[in-house]
Amino acid sequence: MIAPTEPGQPDRLSIAALGRLGGRVSVPAYDVLSASPTVVHIGPGVFHRAHQAAYSDTALSTGDRSGAICAVSLRSAELQHVLTNQDHLYTMVETDNAGERFRVVGAIRESLVARTEPERVLARLSDPAITVVTITVTENGYCSIGSTGALDVTREEIEHDIRAPAAPVSLPGFLVEALRRRRHDGVSPFTVVSCDNLQSNGPATRRVVTELAAHRGGDLAEWIAASVAFPSSMVDRMVPATTESIRTLVEKTTGCADGWPVVTEPFSQWVLEDHFPTGRPRWEAAGVELVGDVRPYEQAKLRILNGAHSAFAYFGLLAGHSEIADAVADPVLRSAVMDMLEYEVIPTLRAPAGTNLTEYAASVIHRFGNRTLGYTTAKVAGDGSQKIPVRILATARDQLAAGRPVQRLAAVVAAYAACVFGPRAIELNVA
Repeated sequence: MIAPTEPGQPDRLSIAALGRLGGRVSVPAYDVLSASPTVVHIGPGVFHRAHQAAYSDTALSTGDRSGAICAVSLRSAELQHVLTNQDHLYTMVETDNAGERFRVVGAIRESLVARTEPERVLARLSDPAITVVTITVTENGYCSIGSTGALDVTREEIEHDIRAPAAPVSLPGFLVEALRRRRHDGVSPFTVVSCDNLQSNGPATRRVVTELAAHRGGDLAEWIAASVAFPSSMVDRMVPATTESIRTLVEKTTGCADGWPVVTEPFSQWVLEDHFPTGRPRWEAAGVELVGDVRPYEQAKLRILNGAHSAFAYFGLLAGHSEIADAVADPVLRSAVMDMLEYEVIPTLRAPAGTNLTEYAASVIHRFGNRTLGYTTAKVAGDGSQKIPVRILATARDQLAAGRPVQRLAAVVAAYAACVFGPRAIELNVA
C-alpha cells in the first residue's frame, strides 16, 4: 500500500481511495489485490496504459483470472515510482468534443525496471504463471536494421548481449535469456506479441529474437523458431502525452492526485492473430478481434489512417493550421484527403472481413476532428522521411503498377517536400 499523503495535500489515488471517488469515475469490478500477473508487458508508456492494459482491465472485470500485468520499463524508473505510490492504479480519461469519461485501471499489478533490476525482470519472465509477453517499445527498441529487419549487431546493446547473454540489456536479449531459462527449467515458452507499428510485427519480432539466439550457439535459435509463437497484431488508438492540465482535471474530478493519468479518444481497436499455444487472457471478452490474418487490417490502418494523418499534417502546415483538428475542419483540405483515400488509397486495399473501407475512412477523418486530444500538425509531420515511404509511397507504387492515377498521393509528397525544403522550411521546422 502507498505511504500516507502529506497534510493539506489531496489524497493520492490508491486502492483505499476507490470507494471515495466521485460518481463520474468507474473503478475496477474485481478484487485488484487478488489479481496476479499472467502477462508481462515491456514498454508501459501512455499507449499501453490506454490500450492493452485497458483491455486486460475489462477482461478481468468479466471474471477472467488471467490478464493482470507486470509492467517492465527497459530504462526509466519514473513510471515505476509513480505507480508504486498509487498501488499501481491510474486514471484513464476518454475525451472527445462531447466531454470526458473517467476510469481507474487496475490491471497493472507490478512494475519493474530492466536497467536497475535485470534479475527480477528475468525471474518474472521465467515464471510459469506468465503465458504472454506483450511489447510497445517503438521500432527502435527491436534493434533491427530498418530496411531489412535483420538484427543490427552493431548496436551497442546487442554487442553487449552477444558478449554477456546472461545479463541482457536489450529487448531481444531479455526475451532470449528468459526463453533459454524456461527451456532449461522445463517450463513452456510464453507467447510474444508485438503491439508496435511494425509491418508484420510478429515475424519481425521472431527474426530479431532468433538471430540473437543464434549467437549463443547450440540449438536455442532453432528451438525458439519451432516452439515460440509470435502472433501479429494491429493496434489503433490515439493517445497523446499526459499534460499538467490532464493531471489537474483528474484531481478536480476524482478528488485524488494521480501522478500519471492517461488521456485518449473513445475509439479503440486491437486485432490479434489467434495463435497462443500456452494460453492467453480472454481478451475477446473485452472487444479484441481474434483473426487468422492481421495483414488486411494492418494495411488498411497504415494506408488510410496513417496516410491521411500525414496528409492533413503537411497540407495543414502549409495552410497555416497548427492543429490537426483545424486542418480537418478546413473544407478544402478535408475534400482533398477524402478524395485521395477514395480514388487512390482504397483501390489498393483488400478489405478485412466485414469492413467497409469507405466507412472506415470516414470514421478515421471524424476521429481526427477530435480537438480535445491536441494533436499538432508539426508533431504529426515529424519523422516524415520514415513515414512517407510506408504511408504514401508504397500505396503510390501499387497504384502505378495497376495503371491507376497517383496525383493526389503525389500532392502529399510535394507538400512534405515543401515543408522540409521550401522557403518556409525553417519556420515550419519539420525534420
